[in-house]
Amino acid sequence: MAPRRGRASVTPGTSAPIVSAPNQLLTYWGGRVISNVHVIAVNWGPSVNTTLKNGIGGFYTAITNSVYMDWLAEYDTFGLNGQDGAKGSGQRIGRGTFGGSVTITPSLTPTSIIDDQIGVELAAQLNAGKLPAPVTDAAGNVNSIYMFDFPPGVTISLGSDQSCVKFGAYHSTIVYKGLSVPYGVHPDCGFGFNTSTSIHSHELVEAITDTEVGLVPSSVATIARPSAWYWYSTDKNQGEIGDICESGSSSDTVVAGYTVQKQWSNSRGACIGTSPTIICDGSSPAIAGCRACTAADNVVACNGARPVCETDSTNHKFGQCVACTATAPCAAGATCIKSNDDTDDSCASNACTGNAQCSGGTPICDTGTHVCRACSDDTDCTPGACFTAAGPKKGTCVECTKNADCAPPKRCDTTTNLCVAPPPEADSGVTPGDDAGSPSDDSGVSTTPVPDAGHAPPVVATDAGNGATPDNGGGSSSSGCSTSPARAPGDFGGLALVGLALVALRRRAKM
Repeated sequence: MAPRRGRASVTPGTSAPIVSAPNQLLTYWGGRVISNVHVIAVNWGPSVNTTLKNGIGGFYTAITNSVYMDWLAEYDTFGLNGQDGAKGSGQRIGRGTFGGSVTITPSLTPTSIIDDQIGVELAAQLNAGKLPAPVTDAAGNVNSIYMFDFPPGVTISLGSDQSCVKFGAYHSTIVYKGLSVPYGVHPDCGFGFNTSTSIHSHELVEAITDTEVGLVPSSVATIARPSAWYWYSTDKNQGEIGDICESGSSSDTVVAGYTVQKQWSNSRGACIGTSPTIICDGSSPAIAGCRACTAADNVVACNGARPVCETDSTNHKFGQCVACTATAPCAAGATCIKSNDDTDDSCASNACTGNAQCSGGTPICDTGTHVCRACSDDTDCTPGACFTAAGPKKGTCVECTKNADCAPPKRCDTTTNLCVAPPPEADSGVTPGDDAGSPSDDSGVSTTPVPDAGHAPPVVATDAGNGATPDNGGGSSSSGCSTSPARAPGDFGGLALVGLALVALRRRAKM
């Protein structure tokens, strides 16, 4: 069966708008969108209208990098499930780029061709390297779209419908090397340049928001995966983002100097061409019709106290206007404080984001207030300790306040609050186990030899009174000479004998 195609009317404004009430919404069916469109303009041979061929590059360059792309973020698929309940593609839509114009020499030269032949030609030109290979986003989804412009006189058929009779353009999809590759088909129906850019914008935005519609068989009773954003109704009123807004000359607007068609905005309940002026501020419920901001809104839609857009998708303020961001910092002397709750990212003077910015008596950065403060306990000063005693050091982080703060064998010097080596033990001058340099045994007791009492020379005590020899300690005296066992110097026994002898001499002197 032939696949579905997103089709534009023969002439913008010639068909009635599909939408009949402002509550008609596009529904997400689970397929891919284009994250950051990369447009390749393809001329089908050398005879494409010169004005279009020369001007289309400037059109794509301006439009893909304009506010015309910004508001499409409301059709992000991040976190969404399709109508079948299965997970969606998880993409965000942003601005795009123009990848250049290429004129191919097609293998087909007839004046009447069918869509299947265009898909085959696209694959052949890619294989031959005549067209640049598809560019993908970080998740492997294709960003490239190949927008074909045909020369006058070439008729393109979709089943029984012919170009410039039943339709003015369409977009479809092929599978190329496992990738879903979108393309647009623009026959030459004799339109002026402004009408042509309106039709090109119609197909471009439809391909961005419903990339794989060409892979959904027309035999399917209802629209289904892998279609992405599509309004399906049981009556004939159904279509894509651009189909809803084909409603006469009022369907066009000018963006970045080019005529474009307005597209349907679910959030605004209207056909629009530029971003709504209301940017979502995170309130719950969200402001009706608000949108996420982009970098293009800096100091424009984002202004005053919140002049920049938070573009970091990991920040819970993503898509909202804030005071500052990592890439749009505060003025000199102020610090951008990233919000960690429901407050804005904000600029603060003399603020801190970490302890490295604090010192002295306020060494700790309070993560709640972003103000430097004194430490309160040891947990604030890891490694180290908090000095909590009164004095000039109170509230500061020091190396130690007690021995337990130091790694053994070091001890805490409580004067400097530094861990220091322990002092050496006091030296008595005596080597353990020795006795003042004398030979010793293992007990440490002196072993200096003592003279033998049996061999010592006699000690003679002369009595000046009668020449008597002192008694040997027995209490009697002898009138003749006698010997007494010698004692080693310092022997208290010898001293006792001398004392007794002196006493005896005194007694005799008195008799």
